[in-house]
Amino acid sequence: MANGRRNEPQCLSGQRSLLTIILDYSDPNAPVDMSADELPDAPFRRLFDHWSSWDGANGVPYRDQLDPANIPRLLQNVMLVEQLANGEFFYRVVGTHIVDAVEFDPSMKPMSAMPDYVDTVKVSAAFQTVIDLKQPRFERMTGQVFAKRWNIYRRLLLPLADTNGKARYILGCVSGEAQK
Repeated sequence: MANGRRNEPQCLSGQRSLLTIILDYSDPNAPVDMSADELPDAPFRRLFDHWSSWDGANGVPYRDQLDPANIPRLLQNVMLVEQLANGEFFYRVVGTHIVDAVEFDPSMKPMSAMPDYVDTVKVSAAFQTVIDLKQPRFERMTGQVFAKRWNIYRRLLLPLADTNGKARYILGCVSGEAQK
């Protein structure tokens, strides 16, 4: 890795195998390209592989292809977010592991209902980037960024399209840990 960037990963043409990783959230404009096999945890790789197997519009799988029965062991770490017509993000469902960490259940609530300790500007910006670029995003952050109980936080965000082929959903996988 030179100047904070890794060598370009090997990927097969036509496969969704490149991700953007943000290693330091204080500088979100310094992404590093990586391959899906470099994802740090098995749940992220499993969800990415599952997502990559779906058909889609312009490379973005359709939301209706998501079947929770196919990812039962990941559900506690998964969230589904929708971008509403007014541009605000709305949490459709949030897994129990995430809810426990943030000490708040954002399921069926808009971003504006998040607790004060959540930096909704940064969260919305990350979500918007995934929607606009129609590209997965992996982030690793340290510090009390989003969850009260975690100071190491990892998040994989995957775009999903509506039935008209417009990217407006995000399938996320989140994990974290408290480190002293």
